[in-house]
Amino acid sequence: MSGNYKRAANYYKRAIRAKYPDVIVYLRYADALRMQEDYEEAISYFNKVLEIDSSHAASWFGKGTSIIYTSTLGDIKMKEAVSYYKNAIKFSKGKKMKEDVASGIYSNLVIINQSPTEFVLDFVTMMPGFSKAKVSSRIILAPQ
Repeated sequence: MSGNYKRAANYYKRAIRAKYPDVIVYLRYADALRMQEDYEEAISYFNKVLEIDSSHAASWFGKGTSIIYTSTLGDIKMKEAVSYYKNAIKFSKGKKMKEDVASGIYSNLVIINQSPTEFVLDFVTMMPGFSKAKVSSRIILAPQ
């Protein structure tokens, strides 16, 4: 899974070098860096997003998560992280979910597979009288 984050980070870095002026590119690059455990660099890109849009909730959340991982026993940064999480909550209030997301996807079976690096949840719709099932949604969780 980390190879995918590394590849994604390379694509986003190229977009940034090409002066692609998009908050989402900075955010996705910061997320890819965070998932590769490059927390200091991730924080710098979350900060770039916040320089452009100080009310960007996902950036406040990512920055809070990253700052926790930069803590040491002698310098625990929980108070700083909590303040970032509070901003994430403050700026996400009043935002509504898209209607298609809010309505959800019907599923009557979930198939769970796992490997040492991830869990895969396939949400399946089985119709009575049909021998084939259709995967209606897949969630991949990487606990690391």
